[in-house]
Amino acid sequence: FSVFPAGATPAAVATVCAGRGCAGGELAAGDADELLSSLVDKSLLQPLADGTRLRMLETIREYGAEKVAARGEVGELRQRHAAYYSGLMREAAPRLLTRDQLSWLTLLRADRDNILAALRYWCDAGDAGNALSLAVSLAVMALVLGNDSDVAEWIGESLAVPGEVDTGLRTIAETVHVVTSAMGLATEGTADGAAADGAAASYPGLTDRLDDLDIERYPVAGLLRPVYAMFVKDDGRMRVYLDQARAGRDEWLVAVTWSIAAGIAENEGNLDETRITAAEAVDRFRVLGERWGLSGALQTVGNVRMLDGDLDGAIAAYSEASRLLAELGSIGDSSQVQLRLAEIAARRGDLAKARELSAAARAAVESEGPPIDRGIAAAWGAAFEVTWGDIDAARPLHEAAERHLAQFGPAHPVREHLEAMVAATGARIAIADEDLRRAREQASRSYHAAVAAQDMPLLALASGTAAELALALGQPELAAELLGASAAVRGYADPTDPTAVKLAPRLRAALGADRYARCHATGQALGRAEAIERLDPAGLG
Repeated sequence: FSVFPAGATPAAVATVCAGRGCAGGELAAGDADELLSSLVDKSLLQPLADGTRLRMLETIREYGAEKVAARGEVGELRQRHAAYYSGLMREAAPRLLTRDQLSWLTLLRADRDNILAALRYWCDAGDAGNALSLAVSLAVMALVLGNDSDVAEWIGESLAVPGEVDTGLRTIAETVHVVTSAMGLATEGTADGAAADGAAASYPGLTDRLDDLDIERYPVAGLLRPVYAMFVKDDGRMRVYLDQARAGRDEWLVAVTWSIAAGIAENEGNLDETRITAAEAVDRFRVLGERWGLSGALQTVGNVRMLDGDLDGAIAAYSEASRLLAELGSIGDSSQVQLRLAEIAARRGDLAKARELSAAARAAVESEGPPIDRGIAAAWGAAFEVTWGDIDAARPLHEAAERHLAQFGPAHPVREHLEAMVAATGARIAIADEDLRRAREQASRSYHAAVAAQDMPLLALASGTAAELALALGQPELAAELLGASAAVRGYADPTDPTAVKLAPRLRAALGADRYARCHATGQALGRAEAIERLDPAGLG
């Protein structure tokens, strides 16, 4: 037990220690249960809560480690331990994306420390192949659990091990490292995005090697390639990668490409295409029984239904996604769903329920969630309070969101989205404070972040702030036109959008119903490129 930091099952002990000298004799695999029961009776081992695993008190474990070291057997036992848990991870990784994922996740969570100990052993032993293989498998587990904060470290340590490694495996590991480095926190004394830039510069020819990667042999690469293309903003290559993945034989990967396509269509403001591709993704994931992919596709369906004004249907989709994520134990993703449910509650006028769900989401990510999710939860809470008139409640949440935002470099995939949200709320707080100069600055900041994100629904959100600012500046006709341009950018009207719902009556009162309708129609009739340009706060008088 000196090599099992997280305790062990009898099967693991039998496999690792089979054939080793034990109390003067030989331990055979079939003798493990009897021997371990005897050690439990003598209080040398303790059963864990589930009754399937055993652990040793730390003082006894240290004593045993000294005895094993004195016999010169530590190296061999660590190697056996590493080989066992690497084999377990190899077997588990492809099953994490099947209907059997829950049982495998339960097993892997219990053995997380043992698996990480195996990774450290391969790195210390200079075994690059085993180190990279295990690190990539761990990355798959982190993906499903929605906890990727340690992936860059695992992959980076493994890539630093010298030695010959399968080219495809190394390419996958390098791609994961570039992506996860970009998603990390900015560190003191390091320019924003430097971690990602440094990682990419260390891997010359990575893009060409990704082009040549055999996604039939490495299905996970079929997901990594378009994600990498998104990071480097290569839209053409991303679409080629998606087409290649969709034409492949791996059913899970095909389902993922439909889900990604739905997200792209949503960002582009193409609601009809979003509706079709999201439904296809849901159908495919239901057949596969894979919860993580299904939850993501259901979230897109929920958003489509919300934009259609079908709030009951949206609640059903998001509630199912929430249940699936709870089964997986995915904290960060689950908090995002709770915030969507809070938004729907607010649109239905149930502000108490919205506050309850928002507070629960913030509490969950503050205790266990990654930093970006803490920032999003704070930003959403601030935007909610501003929308519904409690400026004082919004201020501390907005300040917290700004602090979280400052931690992320420009290469982080959610940085621009979060900045657009945070700045839009800052503009609205400034309007309430009658500080219109600061409101202009924040509205411009929100607009440019949303444009950079190439996310039309996000830009529509930012434009609602611009319309509110135009009204504060005494330009109600322009405000009405900007609301119409917002719909043109989004590609569809959002019948329950809180900003429009609250602002439109004020504009009708200022302009009269007919005049308001004409101004709104003028904005809505703009082409998308014209509408985007019109929404720039620099155009406000």
